[in-house]
Amino acid sequence: MIVLVGIEGKGRGSQQHTVAPGESLSLIAGRYWKDVLLWPLLHDANQATIGLDPNQLTSGQVLTVPDLTSFTPGEISNARQRGQHW
Repeated sequence: MIVLVGIEGKGRGSQQHTVAPGESLSLIAGRYWKDVLLWPLLHDANQATIGLDPNQLTSGQVLTVPDLTSFTPGEISNARQRGQHW
């Protein structure tokens, strides 16, 4: 089930995603946004849940997947660049 929730000052809403075994932020970004390089946006939005290391996802964690339209073209470009160099 997908739940839409508002993010203060950002876009029309977001979705909640429960991490399944073996998932990574890049896989989740690819699923929702069709671009695996945007995983830094997921990490930024969920750092309080994930921690500093984006590779430390735990099965069962509930992540917020922001509405991609809430980001500027510059933020998206920056995330793609960061996504290539982790």
